[in-house]
Amino acid sequence: MPGKELKDMLNSLMELYELAYQQLNIKVTYLIDNGIRNKRLIENTFEELLNIPTDKCYDLFIKLCNYVKTFDEQLVIDYQTIYEELYGEETNKTKKRSH
Repeated sequence: MPGKELKDMLNSLMELYELAYQQLNIKVTYLIDNGIRNKRLIENTFEELLNIPTDKCYDLFIKLCNYVKTFDEQLVIDYQTIYEELYGEETNKTKKRSH
């Protein structure tokens, strides 16, 4: 049954997204709680967040944007632009929430 196979694949993908979210949540919280400003580490985290198209990761993206904006507003603008190119309309929410 192709329908069941597709549903199983989607469920597996969502499980992987959830695992990725859990790891990214720890990472973003660590960066913020410890005042980390290492640009490479922050950029890598943004890249990872951009690869997981879920609402939860979007919320982490916003959380990281709000933190990074306090010391590197251009980096936030750059990643918001990338987000807009990848996901379109969602960026309007990002800009409203991060200002």
